[in-house]
Amino acid sequence: MQTTVKTLYKQGYSKSHIARVLSVDRKTVRKIISSFNDGDEELKKKPHPLFFEEYREYIEIQLGKGLYLGLVSYCLFYSHLVKS
Repeated sequence: MQTTVKTLYKQGYSKSHIARVLSVDRKTVRKIISSFNDGDEELKKKPHPLFFEEYREYIEIQLGKGLYLGLVSYCLFYSHLVKS
C-alpha cells in the first residue's frame, strides 16, 4: 500500500483522494507521504502479538503427536469457551 500511496502522490493526486481510493484514513496517507519526503524507504510496522503465540508450545506438542492443526485449533477454541 505504501508504494501505491507514493505513486499516486507523485502523479499529483491529493491526500484525501488517495485515502478515499484506498479506503484508508487520510492521516495514514499523510504519514506515509511525510516518511517518503523525509527520505525513508518504508514505514516500519508495529509488531502485533499473535493470538496463538501463548499456546505455541502446546500446539507444537500436539502436532508432534500427529494431530491435525484443525483439531488442535478446535480444541483450543473450545477450551477457551469453556473457561470463559
